[in-house]
Amino acid sequence: MQISNDRLVSLALEDFFERQKNNDLLKAINEAYKDEPVAEEREELCLMKNKSFEVLDEWR
Repeated sequence: MQISNDRLVSLALEDFFERQKNNDLLKAINEAYKDEPVAEEREELCLMKNKSFEVLDEWR
């Protein structure tokens, strides 16, 4: 495979910045979800779970 040094550096930098962006996004997501859900969120999750079971039962 023949590519110029400039192209190789360019590809390496693109890869580095893409990985850095993904890493930053993952850190932001983890930060947003680090706390346990509050009571209101737990209730909402329970309702969503029950509704999903109802929908699954309808499809069976």
